[in-house]
Amino acid sequence: MNDRIDVHHHASAPSWVREVEHFAPSRPVRPWTPHDALRAMDHHHVARAVVSLTAPGVWFGDAARAVPAAHAANEELAASVLAPGNDGRLAFFAALPLPDVEATLAEIEHASALGCAGYTLLTNVDGRYLGDPEFAPVWAELDRRRAVVFVHPNWTTQPLVPGVSGAIADFLLDTVRTAISLLYAGVLDRHRDVSIILSHAGGFLPYNVHRLAAMSATMLEPRRDAEQLLADARRFYFDTALSTSPTSLPSLLAFADPQRILYGTDWPYALSPTIEYFEREFAAYPLAEEQRSAIEHDNARRLFGW
Repeated sequence: MNDRIDVHHHASAPSWVREVEHFAPSRPVRPWTPHDALRAMDHHHVARAVVSLTAPGVWFGDAARAVPAAHAANEELAASVLAPGNDGRLAFFAALPLPDVEATLAEIEHASALGCAGYTLLTNVDGRYLGDPEFAPVWAELDRRRAVVFVHPNWTTQPLVPGVSGAIADFLLDTVRTAISLLYAGVLDRHRDVSIILSHAGGFLPYNVHRLAAMSATMLEPRRDAEQLLADARRFYFDTALSTSPTSLPSLLAFADPQRILYGTDWPYALSPTIEYFEREFAAYPLAEEQRSAIEHDNARRLFGW
């Protein structure tokens, strides 16, 4: 039975593909159509998917290009995923043109009018992480709207390990970096009506969060209260894309609020055989049926009001 809700599913808007191919030709772009998406969703027992652009997003080093790129991509995503023929099975996270704060505020309004389910932010934009003080007005506006924010990894500004894809380790590290940036900036403490989803089970944040809390309370300056930091970190949502192995899932389950774990596939950048690998691991993991249902669909329904 198709009943899962996939919050980590990527789409390709035609104008965005042209931007990437011109300005970032080394970055992979996989073909995507609503028809192919619905077929893949049926294959993986997904009832509904929230699609998003992947890295590198719409920032190619030039604000003058990022603003119209986000605007066009969101209009194309809205037209393709909200078409009546898709039977309401697709929704979308809108792209935002950070680091241009004023343009981002304007695009939040534009994308809301288009009917987006939430907004995508990349873990870093040109080396600036999401707790950057200059981004405070964006978080205030997202909080005011009670928005859902999908945080997706981006390539770091540091060189990769030779021969090792950034998707293997660097993406996970960058998610942890931006999560710590948000925690240290107090974004989750101040803005309690915004819901922030961290991709791929938060990278290794669940594994590392107590080390972070202990060292922040005892060794690092300025000191931070460990229990407050842990409580704030538990306000993140986490998706399960590529993260339901018998070693990664226990760490996530041990830390995360059980109502804040969401199903994800990372299709089509994760190919179906890869998704199936993690589906088998998830199916074999001993979970109460209520907890499995919460992860696969109930938590997402509550979050999006579906």
